[in-house]
Amino acid sequence: MAIRSFVSVMDNFKCVSCGEPLELDETVLKQDQEQCQNQTADDSSNNSAAPIVHRYELPNYSLFVGTSCGTSLDLSQLPDVSSSSDDPQGIGTFFAFTDKLHKLVHDDNSAIEHPMCQSCADRLLDYFDQTLSEAEQECREYKKILDSLDAVNIDAEAQEAQQHLAKLKKDEENIKETLKEVQRVDQNLDLEIEAEQKKIELLTEQEAKLWRRYRDLRRKVLDLENENLSAMNQYHYANSCLKKLEESNALNMTFHIWHSGHFGTINGYRLGRLPDQPVSWTEINTAFGQAALLMHTLVKKAGLKLERYELVPFANYSYLVCLQSGKELRLYTDGGVKFNWHPRFDQAIVAFVDCLCQLEQRIRQLVGVDYNLPYKMRGDKIEDGGNQYSVRTHFNSEERWTKAMKCLLTNLKWALAAILPIEESHTSCSTSSV
Repeated sequence: MAIRSFVSVMDNFKCVSCGEPLELDETVLKQDQEQCQNQTADDSSNNSAAPIVHRYELPNYSLFVGTSCGTSLDLSQLPDVSSSSDDPQGIGTFFAFTDKLHKLVHDDNSAIEHPMCQSCADRLLDYFDQTLSEAEQECREYKKILDSLDAVNIDAEAQEAQQHLAKLKKDEENIKETLKEVQRVDQNLDLEIEAEQKKIELLTEQEAKLWRRYRDLRRKVLDLENENLSAMNQYHYANSCLKKLEESNALNMTFHIWHSGHFGTINGYRLGRLPDQPVSWTEINTAFGQAALLMHTLVKKAGLKLERYELVPFANYSYLVCLQSGKELRLYTDGGVKFNWHPRFDQAIVAFVDCLCQLEQRIRQLVGVDYNLPYKMRGDKIEDGGNQYSVRTHFNSEERWTKAMKCLLTNLKWALAAILPIEESHTSCSTSSV
C-alpha cells in the first residue's frame, strides 16, 4: 500500500534533459517489496514474545534531482505511517525503497545528472557509442602512422649519427688540446704579469723618490727666486734712492730758502719784521745763524778766502770778526727801542753783505762769464727794480728792512745754485783722475 502511494509521488520527478515526468520501472518495486517482506519475517521470528513497537524517524532529506530541474521530493506528500502499526511490512518497505531511491539519485560517482528518462538515456548511449567509434578510428590511424615510421631505414640515420659523434669527439680532443695550450700560455702570462708588477712597483718607488727630490729642488729654486727678486727689488730701490740723492743736493735740503708772504725764510725761520706781524727776535737771530752757516759752507766750497771779515757761525749767536780791528760784530740782537739798537748788529749785517759780494766775484771767476746775482748789492744797499733798500735797522722802516732781508736771502739762494754745478764738476774730475 505504501509502495503504491509512493509511485504516485514519483510523478513529481522530471527528466533533467527533456523535462518530461519520470516513470519508475516495476522491477524496482518488485525487488524492493520482496526484500522488505524477507526482512519483516526475520524480525517477527526473533521478537515473537515481545510486543512489536515500530518507531521510524524520517530522515531530514531534501531530494534534489538535478541542477537543471528545480523539482524536489516533498516529504509532506508521503502517506502518514506513524499510526500504521497494523501494517509494519508496508512501512518498512516504504522506507527501504525511499533510501535506495535517494542513493540512486544522489550518486556522486556518476558524471550524468539524474533523474533521466528512457529516451534521453538512449540518446546519451548513442552519443557515447559514436564517440567511442571515432576514438577507435583515431587509434587505428595512429597505429598506421606508427607502423609507417617503423618502416623507415633506421640504419642510415644511425650511421650518420655515428659519423657526427666521431666528428664531435675529434673536435672535443682538438678543443682540449687548444685549452691546454691556452692554459699554458695563461700561466706564462701570469708569470710575466707578476714580473711586470714588480717592475712597476720598483719604478713607482723610484718615481716617488724623484718627485720628492724634485719638490725639494723646486722649493729651493723658489726660495732662490724669491731671494733674487728681493735682491733685485732692493737694488732697484737703492738705485732709485741713489738717483734721487744724485739729483738732490745736501745744501738745498739742509738750507731751504723760500718765502712766506712778505718775509724771506730759511728752513722755515722768517727774517724780517712788520708792524702787523711782529716776528720775535729769537726767530730772526735763528734765521741769521742759518744764513751765516750757509755762507760759511759756500765760501769753503768755492775756495774763497775772505779779505776783510771772518765769518763765525754759532747758531743764534753767530758773529763776524773784523780782520783789521779784531772787533766782533754780532749777527744777533736782543731788540729794544727802535732808535737805541746796538750799532754792531747793523755793522754785522753790512759785513755779511760784503762777504756775499766777495762770493759773487768768486763765482764769476769760476764760471768764466759775466755772472751777477739777481739783486745788485753795494755797501749797505740792495737794489730791486731801481729802488734801493738799506740792510740797516737804524733810521729804516720795518717794511723796507724786511724787503732788503728778502732780497738778501734770494741772492744767497742763487749763489748756492751757482756753486753746486761747480762742485759736482770738480768732484767728477777728481774721481776720474783717481
